Amino acid sequence: MGDRSLKDTLIHDSSVWALAFSPGGRFLASGSRNGIVRFWNLDDNSRGSTLHNHLKTVSSVTFSPDGQLFASASHDQTIMLVDLSNKYTITINSHKDKVNAIAFSPDSLLLASASSDRTVELWNTTTRASKYVLIGHLNEVRVIAFSLDGQTLASGSSDTSIRLWDVATGALRGVR
Repeated sequence: MGDRSLKDTLIHDSSVWALAFSPGGRFLASGSRNGIVRFWNLDDNSRGSTLHNHLKTVSSVTFSPDGQLFASASHDQTIMLVDLSNKYTITINSHKDKVNAIAFSPDSLLLASASSDRTVELWNTTTRASKYVLIGHLNEVRVIAFSLDGQTLASGSSDTSIRLWDVATGALRGVR
C-alpha cells in the first residue's frame, strides 16, 4: 500500500451504511447516509472519488461477480447501475419506498432489489428491464441473497418471514 495510512484516507463526511469489495479485492465501495457513493483504491490507499450521489441514505452497494457492473441502492427509492467498462450509469426507479438491499446473481445476469414497499424485484442486467416483481411479504423486505447455483432467491422481511423464490419463474418455493 502507499505511504498514507488507511486512517487518513478511508473517511466519509457522513456515517457509512454500506460496503463492498470488488472481485479481486482491489477496490472498496462505500455508501453513506448523505447519499454519496465512493470507490477506494486499496492498492495505493488513494481517497475514493465520488461515483455518484443519491438523494438520501445509500443502503446497499455491490459489485457483480464478473466485475463488470456495480450497483447502489438508496432510501431515495432508486438503484444506480454502473457499467464499469463503459463508465455509464443508469438509474432504476421502480420501487415505491426505500430500497434496502441489492444483490447480483452468481452469473451476474440478474440484480435483485428489496424494498420497504414489501416487494422484491429481479432485473435483467443486460437489458436493464424488470424480469419479475415478487409479492408476498407483509412488511418491508430488509435482506436478500441468491443461492450459490443462482436458482433460488431468499428474501427476509420485518414480518419475520423468509421467502424462497424460484429465479427462473418467479414462483414462491416456500416460507420459513
